[in-house]
Amino acid sequence: MKNLSIFFAFLVCLFIISCSGGRDTKVEQQEISEEEQAEQALLDETLEIHDDVMPKHHYLLKLKKNLQHRADSLTNLETENAEKVDELKALMVDLEDAYQGMSDWMHDFERANEGMSHEDIMDYYQHEKEKIQSVREKMLSAISNAEHALSE
Repeated sequence: MKNLSIFFAFLVCLFIISCSGGRDTKVEQQEISEEEQAEQALLDETLEIHDDVMPKHHYLLKLKKNLQHRADSLTNLETENAEKVDELKALMVDLEDAYQGMSDWMHDFERANEGMSHEDIMDYYQHEKEKIQSVREKMLSAISNAEHALSE
């Protein structure tokens, strides 16, 4: 009986030791440096802009298709709609450019690698942020102009 009590006490101690393994003082949580925090914050801002407009990416193609249908119907009416058809075609080009701009940005974007200096990483992410802001502006403008033309 005494051996059984010692055995259970041993198991309890073993259980307690194994459960406290994650709290070992040898394993300290690494702190992220201020530079890494700044890099991550700029990356997050950049990706947030992308994530905001990315859902509209395929909508550009839908609008382009709708404009094409409108242009085709105006052309088939054989009335003096050449100016309106040219306007719709210009809007289709804007939509395609905006679509391609997002595609190109996504294809070209890479996360900064660990071999880069902090300054290089910040410059790279700032440049990428400016590029995606430009893409966003082109997309939103093209969408607004196309929706306006389709509502007429």
